Amino acid sequence: MSTAEQTFVIVGAGLAGAKAAEALGSQGFPGRVVLLGEESEHPYNRPPLSKDYLQGKSEKDKIYVDNGVFVDEQLVTSDPDVFAAGEVANVYYPHLGTHLRLEHWSAALNQGPVAATNMLDGDAAYDKVPYFYSDQYDMGMEYSGYVGADGYDEVVFRGDVDKGEYVAFWLRDQRVLAGMNVNVWDVTDTIAALVRSGAQVDPSRLIDPQTPLTEVQSGAQTGGQS
Repeated sequence: MSTAEQTFVIVGAGLAGAKAAEALGSQGFPGRVVLLGEESEHPYNRPPLSKDYLQGKSEKDKIYVDNGVFVDEQLVTSDPDVFAAGEVANVYYPHLGTHLRLEHWSAALNQGPVAATNMLDGDAAYDKVPYFYSDQYDMGMEYSGYVGADGYDEVVFRGDVDKGEYVAFWLRDQRVLAGMNVNVWDVTDTIAALVRSGAQVDPSRLIDPQTPLTEVQSGAQTGGQS
């Protein structure tokens, strides 16, 4: 069967489904793409599904699907012809060594294109560091990483906590499990790199704003501006 004769069916017309369909088109898929959803509108950036529960429109047990649909790092389910992406997907993260379901738009935004690539027999893996952000009045927060069942043994702060401009780091065995920047910007990628590396850090360097985050690993050279 030629690709022009193929049909891909995407169940769910939310952001993940829309991004998967968009990626199929941008990667040159000439066949038919069908999005199935209950909405009468075209896909758009909707709030999380749990909003229905918070608004009293849905029962609590309706927002849980055995904690999502289990998929591997290529977003493939137990059926090799079925993929899952977005809030419904309980994805295996290779660098974490565990499955994780992320209820945030970033999962839909980033997982949809990976699913589309692999639907076209690609070999893409979803291995981003878990991420979410939230704005609370005058406080903006970005969180990168994951604290697993083993927990953490230390939380340290870099910056001015009283002023509300700082980065909080969750550590275990002097390794950064996660970091949350509060009203501090342009550090997300660096925090994610620290999480992904799994390298031990020097806490005294980590909390020192004058030490660049790229130089906080144990044995690194200090100096310069953060």
